[in-house]
Amino acid sequence: MNSNEGAQSPAVRLTQLVSRLLDRGYTRATDQIIRAIVRDSTTGIIAQRLTELDDEARRLADANKRLLPTNPVVRALLADLSDTLSNDARRINDATPDLQQSGIQSANELTRRLALPNVPDDQLRTVLGVSWNTPSEEAVASLIDFTDMESWQDELSSYPTRIQATIRNQAIRGVVEGWSPLKTAREIRRTSEALPAHQANNLMRTLQLQSYRTGSAANMVANQDILDGHVRIASLDGRVCMSCVALHGQVLKVGERVDDHHQGRCISIPLVTGRARQIQSGPDWYASLPQEQQLALAGPAKFEALQRGDIRWDEMSEEYTDPTFGRMLRERPLKRFS
Repeated sequence: MNSNEGAQSPAVRLTQLVSRLLDRGYTRATDQIIRAIVRDSTTGIIAQRLTELDDEARRLADANKRLLPTNPVVRALLADLSDTLSNDARRINDATPDLQQSGIQSANELTRRLALPNVPDDQLRTVLGVSWNTPSEEAVASLIDFTDMESWQDELSSYPTRIQATIRNQAIRGVVEGWSPLKTAREIRRTSEALPAHQANNLMRTLQLQSYRTGSAANMVANQDILDGHVRIASLDGRVCMSCVALHGQVLKVGERVDDHHQGRCISIPLVTGRARQIQSGPDWYASLPQEQQLALAGPAKFEALQRGDIRWDEMSEEYTDPTFGRMLRERPLKRFS
């Protein structure tokens, strides 16, 4: 841990608290699902097909031939993988109510704790003459209902197709790049074993986080009489993207959801009327880092562009629309800066 990370602000420590609490609910809801997906991708018929692929790759290597995407062994792997992935998609769908619920429950608990830490409800009534209003979980769930949308079902149905396409592309890449059959088989094996769990995690984690953020916005609306807005907070660590750095410290209106990218870790801290919060901006935090850490976060090209003043922080994010989750924000590629 570097000196800057060791002296983290209270706001950044809060994001770590939120992450831990969200992780707890996420693990409870998904641990068995992820384990089952990993097991399906590494044992049984898929393990048999991958062993056959290795044997076929050795045979082709001895014959000085390529491993083509039309190879019967590759096609057999894809066919069996399709059935396996469809079962995995059903597992993900079955887990979604618990995932949404964990996000809603975390929003109910954490929004209150972030707004008025260490202030009991009786003291809140005595000093401010108000109480903290928590919307019903049923009301928040009806507001969210991501998984009732047709686009969510489409996302699940395309989950197997995307992974199969990626594996098929590995075989095509092997031919184009001139890989040996053994290397192509290794890449297909790696993708077959790792990608299903990665894709499932992306789907489920994004669902939970979006449910949490929407639930937090609903909680703030229920308490708008004592709130002036909320401040966006990023997880300022070695994994944060430049979009989240740029938006860290931005003040949002009550009820405005924190939009982020898939698996984004940004949250917000409510601004209670009459209680000032001093949050260092993301660009100022970045400027305080040693240059080697700035370089690691931005990448060489973007680091140099920032140094020269060729790009601005207010251009660092770009919007995109997800069919299920709506407006989202991600880091703008350097080639798309004006």
